[in-house]
Amino acid sequence: ATDVIENNFNGYIVPVDDANSLAKALSTLCFNKELRREFGKNSLSLSGNFSTEIMVDRIENMYKILCAEQTGVS
Repeated sequence: ATDVIENNFNGYIVPVDDANSLAKALSTLCFNKELRREFGKNSLSLSGNFSTEIMVDRIENMYKILCAEQTGVS
């Protein structure tokens, strides 16, 4: 999630199994229209990092690394 969400920039990251933190984050977003807009604009500014071409390259590189580890080739 931290690849997509930057805490307090385009969303909130809350600890796993922490219902109180989640409720607080959701409440803040529900009652703060300007913050929702800001997070939305900030998310849009990061969206280029997740284009199809970039994501395919990342996945392809991951497969190359995993295959090299399995075969001992670098």
